[in-house]
Amino acid sequence: MAARMKEAALIAAAAGVFACSLINEFSDVVPEKDASAGGAAGSGASGGTAGTAGSGGGGAGGTGGTTGGAGGSDGGDAGPAEPGLIVTAGKATPDGGTGFTVSVLSALSPQTGAELQREVGKEYTAILYESGRALWFLLEQVKNDAGTPSSQRLCARSFDRKTNKWATVGKCLDGLPLSAPGSAAAVVLRQRVAYLAYPSNDLILVSTTDPNAMTTATEKLTAPGELMDIVGHVKSGVSVGGNISVIRKTCVGNVCDLKIEVLAVAPQGLSVVQTPVIKGTFTSTASPGWTASTDPSAPSLILALSPPPVDGGGCGTPCNAKAEAFGVPLLTSTASAEFSVPGLQRIAPPAFDPCLNTMVTGLTTDQTVHIIPFGSGASLSTVQSTQLVQRLLFEPYTRSVLSPFAQSSNAFIQAWKLSGTAAAPKLTPRGADWKPPPDLAAGPIAVAIPDSPECP
Repeated sequence: MAARMKEAALIAAAAGVFACSLINEFSDVVPEKDASAGGAAGSGASGGTAGTAGSGGGGAGGTGGTTGGAGGSDGGDAGPAEPGLIVTAGKATPDGGTGFTVSVLSALSPQTGAELQREVGKEYTAILYESGRALWFLLEQVKNDAGTPSSQRLCARSFDRKTNKWATVGKCLDGLPLSAPGSAAAVVLRQRVAYLAYPSNDLILVSTTDPNAMTTATEKLTAPGELMDIVGHVKSGVSVGGNISVIRKTCVGNVCDLKIEVLAVAPQGLSVVQTPVIKGTFTSTASPGWTASTDPSAPSLILALSPPPVDGGGCGTPCNAKAEAFGVPLLTSTASAEFSVPGLQRIAPPAFDPCLNTMVTGLTTDQTVHIIPFGSGASLSTVQSTQLVQRLLFEPYTRSVLSPFAQSSNAFIQAWKLSGTAAAPKLTPRGADWKPPPDLAAGPIAVAIPDSPECP
């Protein structure tokens, strides 16, 4: 998934009309290379910062930090490697200490939650996975001699589940503008990475076609409204680029409209496909959640909308939130369902399974997880989490819904198995087989996904 910008870091975009139709062009497109080609490979290192959507580079021939913790055992010739990977840049507890103070990059097994590799010492603002080339793009925060963040570095890496080691692919790109403090609004498309710079809110586009020679272009986002996030979409048959949903809000008092604009990214640059349209109304204290479908045959923006305020800001009767899917790029509603909530509260970033056509979400103020199938006549249900629902994401290889939770003294990644049918999906807690590291507070987190859904 893409990562949501923290509310405290949001700034208003300049008022006016989206002025441009094309950005400065990228360098000539280089023929796509095999993901294993490029720079020197090695078990590099990089760390992360809790609350960011991090990334970074490292390894032999790369720019990473020191390696912390041992990698998993070498699979040798024992058989094929298990598929999938969970990567988070977060904080860990120091040896013999308390609290979460050590920046780490942690690679976890989706099958067990076990830590396969840990790297220490770097801080990141985005972790992104490009399925077509099986590449991880890590956006690392670079600090000056005074210890103040001054720029960012983007590196491409691959991970070998047989050896449980990272390898740097190509050459890292230095000197990139900073993103929002602690968390980047960033997306990955086909052979492209994009993120919002801070404090300018410029859209930084990086051509990753050749990881040895990545190039950048900058776009001004000038439509009115306060920028909240960007969401990326890829489409079958498109080899370069994709679409970006730009999410804004415009507020009058405590009542806000959610506005979505859709951009197209192509080899020659960027253009507007859908000008901003209102797709929901909410109070400023009850913001919605969003994610993207990972099915490239039907790219969609998935929204979890808090109930619209009535009677000067209260919730109506019944107090129903709304889950809705919008086809990209024209934002035509393709499915929706309502679910009951106790009041006007923030909705957690949801998970979405394209196979069961089901959203899983919750409120950030309680422990109820809502299972919301989009099928006609489907049954809604809930389960209880062991902690507050801060965010959710879907891991496709084990068909699990993950719920990372982190506070100053407590952290855990809870997991459920998503099964059943499109008409009656269900969540079952992962049992004794799920053992994520107890000293890890997940920050930005991403999962590997297949290039198209592999439905059971």
